[in-house]
Amino acid sequence: IPVADVVVDGLFGTGLALLVALAAMGTVSIYSQIYTVRQNAALSTIRKQVEAANDLLMGLIDVETAVRGFLISGDPVYLERFYRGRQTMDRIAGEMGTVMNDWSAPAPGGETLGPLLKLRSTVMASALETARTQGVGVAQAQLRDSGEKQVTDRMRVILSYQLSDFSLRSNTLQTRIDALAELQSLLVVVALVLAIVFAIVEFVLWRNELKSRTTVERGLRHRNRDRLPLAELSTALQLSDSRHEAYTIIAALA
Repeated sequence: IPVADVVVDGLFGTGLALLVALAAMGTVSIYSQIYTVRQNAALSTIRKQVEAANDLLMGLIDVETAVRGFLISGDPVYLERFYRGRQTMDRIAGEMGTVMNDWSAPAPGGETLGPLLKLRSTVMASALETARTQGVGVAQAQLRDSGEKQVTDRMRVILSYQLSDFSLRSNTLQTRIDALAELQSLLVVVALVLAIVFAIVEFVLWRNELKSRTTVERGLRHRNRDRLPLAELSTALQLSDSRHEAYTIIAALA
């Protein structure tokens, strides 16, 4: 088999293997990129929900503190905090939509956050209206008998559970995203290594071909050098025979 054919076959096989490996890594890289985009979108959604849950919890605290402070002291200054907390809760409800209403905690009864929010809002509004029309004393008794504290506690349980669940899901998604980033970095390194290996193999095959050609050329030179005396002797003999025939013809003519 000619050396050139061996080199060509070697380069073709190595190049084909490299192309297959790069195609496989490219496919994995594209899939990981798409998966990473989806995971980042899910992680962004979870972070928005975490922010909404924290803001909602602060709004609940503001409303509860303001109503109780107003009913105890009768000072309208507390109502400013009440309206601020209610505004925060309304904003979150508008941003989150019905998603927030379905938040729940693994507790008996399977209560969701939406109905509890409506019940608490009704109780607070009724207590303030009673305080305005019948006095803070009557409003205090109404609020105490309404079970508002139990409703608030159940809402806090739901929000605490949701925050814990969001944190767990966020950490899981972040771990997956980090793993995909490491995989993509590894694929880049592997691609570079394969390219370097291909270049080295190509250089080695080219060098072997060059050595083989040099060896063949040297062999041909030695062979031609060995045949040179034989060629010269053959030429001399031919010249000698030609002279002898010429002398014979001249002698016959004379």
